[in-house]
Amino acid sequence: MSNFDRFMDNVNALARASVRNHFVIERKNSDLLDVPVLVLIIALFLNLPLVLFLMLLGLFLGCRYHFGGNGTVAKSANDMSEQASNFAESLISEISTESAAKKEAEKEAEAETVQ
Repeated sequence: MSNFDRFMDNVNALARASVRNHFVIERKNSDLLDVPVLVLIIALFLNLPLVLFLMLLGLFLGCRYHFGGNGTVAKSANDMSEQASNFAESLISEISTESAAKKEAEKEAEAETVQ
């Protein structure tokens, strides 16, 4: 078997795995999008900045990302996406807490100036 044949076998196996495995976007425990990983790879290849922006925006809108399917799923990729989702949730929670505290302080300051 030549090197080219081995290379083509690996490319073929990778292509089959990218169709067997899925990239899933979920929000509020329901799937918004479930596409083969190949679609994600093509989208990233065509417009990387836009796809990354939309994924980051989705994190802050409460979306969660994970990989699934019949093939072998990379646990580290799912762990990493889970960590990113948890970070976005904690950041949103922290911002809303600070915002609420700031509004409360403004109301108290306003009440003091009225008296």
